[in-house]
Amino acid sequence: MNYAERVGKGTFMIFTLTMLAAAIGYGFRIFLSRSLSIDDYGLFYSVIAVVATLGVFREFGLATSLVKHMAELKARADYSGIKSATLMVFAVQLVLTLIVFAPVAFFADALAESYFGTPAASAVLLLVLLEGIINMGLYSAVFQGMQKFNVFAFVELARVSLVLLFSYFFVSEGAAGIAKAQLLSTVAMNAIFVGLALRAMPFLMKERFVFNRELFAKILKFGFTLWLGNIIVMVVSRMDVLTITYFRPLSEVALYNASLPTAMLLMTFASALNNTIYPTISELWARKETAAISRGMTSVIRLFFIMMVPFVLLLVFHSNAILSTLFGNKFAPATLSLQILSIAMLFAAISQIFFGAINGMGRPGTNTKIYSVTAIAVFIMDIAFVPLYGMDGASLATAVSYFMMFIMALLFLRGKVNIMVSAGDYMRIIGGGISFVLAAKVVSDSILGRTGNLFLEAAVSAAVASMAYVIVILASKAVKKADLDILIASGIPIPNRFVRTLRHFISE
Repeated sequence: MNYAERVGKGTFMIFTLTMLAAAIGYGFRIFLSRSLSIDDYGLFYSVIAVVATLGVFREFGLATSLVKHMAELKARADYSGIKSATLMVFAVQLVLTLIVFAPVAFFADALAESYFGTPAASAVLLLVLLEGIINMGLYSAVFQGMQKFNVFAFVELARVSLVLLFSYFFVSEGAAGIAKAQLLSTVAMNAIFVGLALRAMPFLMKERFVFNRELFAKILKFGFTLWLGNIIVMVVSRMDVLTITYFRPLSEVALYNASLPTAMLLMTFASALNNTIYPTISELWARKETAAISRGMTSVIRLFFIMMVPFVLLLVFHSNAILSTLFGNKFAPATLSLQILSIAMLFAAISQIFFGAINGMGRPGTNTKIYSVTAIAVFIMDIAFVPLYGMDGASLATAVSYFMMFIMALLFLRGKVNIMVSAGDYMRIIGGGISFVLAAKVVSDSILGRTGNLFLEAAVSAAVASMAYVIVILASKAVKKADLDILIASGIPIPNRFVRTLRHFISE
């Protein structure tokens, strides 16, 4: 299986299930926004942000490091090494988890009063900490490292589904009830996926554990470099919520936790793509197949941009309607925040793909440097903007920081592999995106309210707009032959007649 086919098929499967998981996860937020008070909604996600931030200090970058080294061990058929590496990482993470989370649990009451501003935060914090202790999630890294994408793709889908299911029964208990539901879902996840890992990879039971000091040192060294980067990523990704929690009321945290996850839906495909690109490039880079990386990355980024632009523009132009319809009118004040974050996520998503490739090349230190510059900028901007402008200031800080990441990562990659980024191609794609939005508006204005079926009208509008987008993209020669080859290899069911037609419009 070649590079394009492996990445394409793996990405298509993960993307399909990740999109479903994202839809359920987003539905979960909508469910909470309509079932909890706005303060309880803000409290729950404030606690999640704090514990997730602390979680970075227990990870040590070991899970991501494990993925890379498992791919290398798999290439050598060293299954004893895979088992040994997994158990060594598990032991270190367990010790680090207890060291990081235990003191926070001890001071839960004090934090509830001084930071969250309500005694109710104590119970929520303790439950989320307990969930964090038992939620090692190492099975996910094992499935990814062994490139068992068919199982890996189901992990997030199962998690959000279980959380939503348990939340239905405990939502009457407020934020503490949702924390309890999350704890129960993690217990179930551990039982299900550890069992699947042992069944799918029997060598995890049969092979002998050997403490390999050299392998352990390599995993720690690579993980430590990743960990430094993860701490800085935490600053970039969590600083906004943490700053809003400190300077602004919990109600504004709630509003931001409507705009942010809505914009984060744009990251779904990038996550799926990164999960397949990272281990694949690790293997190809070790074999010095840089030409394959160059061809694949060039097409992947161009196709990704084509897919993202219409959704970004839709969110920008219809932010108010989306928030009011899904979360309720009380979340309409988050409109400007969503517009800014939607643009930010375009650069964040592409940057995430770049970072996966850079890690695959064995250069996590480069990512750390990029994150460091970005973190300093976002920290300064959050402190300056949030007290005055609240969530809108946090959104602007996030957007600027993600644009900086994009530029720095792109410049580094172009120095290692020949990623052919044509400004003309991307301008034509943006032009196609504008045609998509204009066509959607013309059609919706023409048929709005005439059929009595809002969903039918939306479907017709989307179909016509998509057709206009495809026509503009093809007519402007923004798509290349290599891009079409990637799509065909991905396993997406494209009719042969349509493929033959596309080839007439696509240049080399």
